[in-house]
Amino acid sequence: AQLREFCYENVNGILPALFAAICGKERPLPVEKIRVEPKWTQSCKARRRFNDRQRRWLESIQAALMRSDRFQLIDSSSRGEVARDELEGMPPQEFAEVMTGISVEGPDEGSNFPHQVQLRIFPSMRSFRNLDPDSEATFVILPLTEELAGELNLRKL
Repeated sequence: AQLREFCYENVNGILPALFAAICGKERPLPVEKIRVEPKWTQSCKARRRFNDRQRRWLESIQAALMRSDRFQLIDSSSRGEVARDELEGMPPQEFAEVMTGISVEGPDEGSNFPHQVQLRIFPSMRSFRNLDPDSEATFVILPLTEELAGELNLRKL
């Protein structure tokens, strides 16, 4: 009996063997369905990076699957069932994401805060030179706003 379907959890461990089975023989493996089910990680913030050889292997696997008469779909935990028609026009980067089974999420949407630098100020040169350790320090937040300048009685010279 021939192998019609197989499943793996980590593309790194199986990629050389998968390339050899699907692309490296005179008669490629007549697989109909590939299931990708990662065990630990389902999503991450950055794409998986492949070296040049791994990228060539993935491109060759994609081309061999498109040439196969029996191949139907890849069931990936990141994208669900991806039919042969979708795979045919899929860019290599998306195909690699389907084969890893890990979905890539964008960075978290956080609040953007303007730059704030606190700068200690002194009311006069004399208070700067004769620094009193008991006196309370005054800080200005840069960039300086008109409101803050008015509160501290600061004026342009």
